[in-house]
Amino acid sequence: MLQSYLAQRGCWNILVGTEVLGPTPTAAVQTSYAQKNALARDALLRGVLIKDAAKICTMPEARDMWLAFEEEKTKRNYSNALFVRKRFYAYDFTHGMDLDNYLDEMEAMRRQLRNLNEIISDAEMVKVILQGVAYEYRGVVRMLDKYVREGNIPLLADVLNTLRSTATAAATRS
Repeated sequence: MLQSYLAQRGCWNILVGTEVLGPTPTAAVQTSYAQKNALARDALLRGVLIKDAAKICTMPEARDMWLAFEEEKTKRNYSNALFVRKRFYAYDFTHGMDLDNYLDEMEAMRRQLRNLNEIISDAEMVKVILQGVAYEYRGVVRMLDKYVREGNIPLLADVLNTLRSTATAAATRS
């Protein structure tokens, strides 16, 4: 949204660094650049959280503000992704848990990681889910083991459907 707003006003190139003042700009070019820079700064400051704006508001150039903001967010995303990834790989299904809640929580962590630029493929998701339910749903894991030994990772939808139907069947027997 910020990109389209600034692009419509001819200011996006200032943020990305493709529009800079030459070594000897004319007064008209300097004025135009200063106006675009001010607009880009204002748009950037209005579009970020107050705590982020406080860190970058003293910088005179919109490009410097943008780089500092990007760097800060990238550092945060990396550290946040470490914690989410650790929780994702260590999250096990235990006796007494609701399978649907477990699977929803796994999918939520996968979405969090995707938002932090850490993509979990369907094949990896299958492995992690089967690892997490291995003690409680041994029959399903053994059944799918045949496909894995042949080099075929089962589809995520098939694994989820198999687990859910097994859980439903177990609940009706109880």
